[in-house]
Amino acid sequence: MIMSNGMNNNEQKEAEKVSDALDSFDFNFSEFEPWLKNNGFTVHDVGRFFSFKGGYGYIQLEFVIIGGKSTVVNCSYIPYSNTSRGYGLVVEGVSSSGKSLSGTSMKLLKKLRYDLVGTIIVNVIVEETGLEVEPTNSLDDELELDELDVQEIILRVEDEFDIIIPDEEMEGFGTVDDIITFVRKTKGML
Repeated sequence: MIMSNGMNNNEQKEAEKVSDALDSFDFNFSEFEPWLKNNGFTVHDVGRFFSFKGGYGYIQLEFVIIGGKSTVVNCSYIPYSNTSRGYGLVVEGVSSSGKSLSGTSMKLLKKLRYDLVGTIIVNVIVEETGLEVEPTNSLDDELELDELDVQEIILRVEDEFDIIIPDEEMEGFGTVDDIITFVRKTKGML
C-alpha cells in the first residue's frame, strides 16, 4: 500500500493500482509497459527515466537489463497536484518527501538489489576473463586468476559500485562470493 500523505483519493487509487501491477509483473518492464498503455497511461518522455501520463499523475520508471530481462529498479508515482513534491513513490525505499513504501515493495526491491550485486560481479569477471563463472568458484584454483587479473577485476568492481576496496581486503578474497559479500556489506545490504 502506498502512503497517502499529500494525495487525494483518486491519486491514491491510481498509485496503488500501479504498485500492485508492478509487483504482479515481478518488476519486469517488458510486461509492465504494455499494462500501463492498456490502462490509459501514455508515454510522456523518454530520457534517463521513462515517463508515462496517467489520469491523475505521472509515473517515472528506471530499469536495467539483467540477464536479458528488463527489470524496474525505480518507479515513482507523482500526482499532478504535487509534482514538485514527489509524493507517492512506488518502489524506491523513501521518496524525496520522506514517504515510505509498503513492506512488500521494499522487500522485493531489497532482494532485487541484493541479487543484482552478484550478477554484476559475475558479469565483470566473465567480461575480463572470458570464462564461465559461478559465485562459488575460487579465484586461483578454479578460475586460475593471478594477482594482476584479480586487481583488474577489483578495479572494475570499484567503478561499477563506486566503492574502494582496500588491498588488505582484496588479498583475503578466495572466491567470487567473497567479492560479492564484501560489496554487499559495503553497500549496507548485509
